[in-house]
Amino acid sequence: MSLPLLERVTDESIHFLLTPKNADRTPGANQCSVANGRTASRIPERGLLPGEQYRFHFDMGKCIGCRCCVVACNEQNGNPAEINWRRVGEIEGGWYPHTQRLHLSMGCNHCLEPTCLSGCPVDAYSKDPITGVVVHDPQACIGCQYCTWNCSYGVPQYSPERGVVGKCDMCHNRLAEGREPACVGACPEGAIEIEIVNVAQWKNEYAQNANAPGLPSAGDSISSTRLTLPKSLPPDTQRSDLHRVTPEYPHAPLIVMTVLTQLSVGALTSVWLLQLFGRTSRLPRQYTPSLQFHD
Repeated sequence: MSLPLLERVTDESIHFLLTPKNADRTPGANQCSVANGRTASRIPERGLLPGEQYRFHFDMGKCIGCRCCVVACNEQNGNPAEINWRRVGEIEGGWYPHTQRLHLSMGCNHCLEPTCLSGCPVDAYSKDPITGVVVHDPQACIGCQYCTWNCSYGVPQYSPERGVVGKCDMCHNRLAEGREPACVGACPEGAIEIEIVNVAQWKNEYAQNANAPGLPSAGDSISSTRLTLPKSLPPDTQRSDLHRVTPEYPHAPLIVMTVLTQLSVGALTSVWLLQLFGRTSRLPRQYTPSLQFHD
């Protein structure tokens, strides 16, 4: 099987085309698709019970770093190449000549306690009470990007063209129709799956099953993603770009909102203190007898 690559819609376009494996395509172009003959389902075959929700399962040992999941997600959601609701990172470890590089595909973790939801000032995020999927409403979003600071995984992505934030929603509309999310269906190795998790049980297990080298602590928001790591990770495994410095996108709205918030809190505190100490330090009026003159 040849490695799946990317085909641009046009030579000058930044969008990608996801071509079915057996469909007509541009001569010489490769495609992202699932290998023929797959039998195992990658989505649950039963409904959710009370106390359960959907989650991603990622098997690092199966991932080959082809990034078909990234392309499929962008194609499904109409995102340009520079905005990725699912990303593939690289981790490496060991010492020369015995080194190893692995890949880590991550979308939204649909956390049990999502910090993007708790930090949004306009309640643009909601956690579906049935499926557990964390959904973002672009109509309510004001583009302040505060959620991009709150999420330790950097999942929400700001689109300058749209002026709002967006993120992975597990293709919940496709799931409702019994279809796989785009990233799940596009993976040629079956490294990404959708599972059902018992929320109460996962709170006792996430520390052992949701953490991986190169990722923030799963306890920050209780990530629901289950990670299967190789049986023997090389020593000193860490992000391959750990020592690479890249300029961050300027967060002007966040700076303005943060400064205004601090000024507002400072002003209200000052007014409260002035009222408090002004009331206690105010001296009672002294009685001054009136002078009366008699003829």
